Amino acid sequence: MAEICAAQPGWSAIVNADIYLGDKFPIVEQKLKNKNATCAASWRWEFDPARGVESAASERIPHDNGVDFFAAVQSTWRKIADIADERLRHGSAFFDTWLLSFFATFESTGYWDISPARVIFHPKHEGRKWGPGPQDHNLIKIWQWPVLPDGAKIYA
Repeated sequence: MAEICAAQPGWSAIVNADIYLGDKFPIVEQKLKNKNATCAASWRWEFDPARGVESAASERIPHDNGVDFFAAVQSTWRKIADIADERLRHGSAFFDTWLLSFFATFESTGYWDISPARVIFHPKHEGRKWGPGPQDHNLIKIWQWPVLPDGAKIYA
């Protein structure tokens, strides 16, 4: 997927299939461009599908640790495609952790957390299934703890 994103001009994102992008997302995208950002990620805001997106809690639910949105510019995706371990392909659940580590290490000045903008929503559901993924996660290089940037935050 990183190779496909690397072939696209401008910004591209890898987003889990059950994520809903809020209507203020174009504002967030413009702010990222204005800040010369190179990549962004977001915690997700969980909502009750029966009650709609408006049911998302006013604060991120602490037990919902999902980061299901990863965006970057073409040059960043190219770096990712060039160094990603082959074991991260084909649905590895470890890819998210690896990618956050990559952003924090190699794109630290251009890396933004868009969680405060409240534009990444996830329906509450059960029955998660994991892709095949590698069994030897400890052998895949992580450069630093996979985190969202502390001071670089985008608000809508």
